[in-house]
Amino acid sequence: MARVRTCGHRMLAVFSLCALVASWPGVAAAQGIDQSLSNFDVKNNTGQDANDFHVALGYFDPANILGLYTGAGGFPNATKSANGSGANCDWSGATVSNGAWAHVGIRLADDLDPTDVQMWWTNNGTRIPDGGGGGGGTNTFPDVFQKWNWLTSPDTVRDVITNRSGPLTWVQRRVNTSTSVLALPDLMVGGAIWNTATVIDAQPVSIGQNASLTYDYLYTGGILSCAMMYDVYLDNGSNAPGLLMMTYLNAAVVTPEPATLSLLALGGLALIRRRR
Repeated sequence: MARVRTCGHRMLAVFSLCALVASWPGVAAAQGIDQSLSNFDVKNNTGQDANDFHVALGYFDPANILGLYTGAGGFPNATKSANGSGANCDWSGATVSNGAWAHVGIRLADDLDPTDVQMWWTNNGTRIPDGGGGGGGTNTFPDVFQKWNWLTSPDTVRDVITNRSGPLTWVQRRVNTSTSVLALPDLMVGGAIWNTATVIDAQPVSIGQNASLTYDYLYTGGILSCAMMYDVYLDNGSNAPGLLMMTYLNAAVVTPEPATLSLLALGGLALIRRRR
């Protein structure tokens, strides 16, 4: 009888372990993209100082914005709000001098994609016009926001960067993967993910209106995050990269495959057997 009780306790422990693992977010769910991270290093090219930065996401529910990031030493205030059928993200509370950079970020649910992304600087709530400060500056950011896609046969994370703004735009990409679940603070120029990334464009490449650049990450079980980071340049008017406007630092957090549940349960069973 004692032996029967011991075996029953072992099986109960294994079933309990399975239930515990199944309750962990993402582990027992269908494989795919769990959330999208987008950090922006944005340069103030307006010709004058600014103290607010704004991002408008077209046809996007604010409830699907899971968090906003203010960056180290950046804007202390970050808010989101509804804007008709879209969402506004606003950062404020710090002065960014002309020619200086600011770092902001957005965490989005799943692989959801806004129809368009507009960005602009303001000073005391007033949008700075192009040519602000009399120095011929610009406050027009090209819309080259990327989208993540989950593909099967074989399992692949696909990144697509599309020029939705019209004028010829230039980008230079670097990619990385991680066996950890990345967060917005991990996506920094000069950080570990940036410094160990592979530069896939030796020189900036052009994207015409409605054209796209695609990159595929072949998924393996150990990968939990895929990163796509790219500098964005305006065209100089002569079909060459000109003014550097910003750097996107994006990542897709991947849901582990359901097989993880079985592996963890088997590992737990082996541990219990060793403790007999």
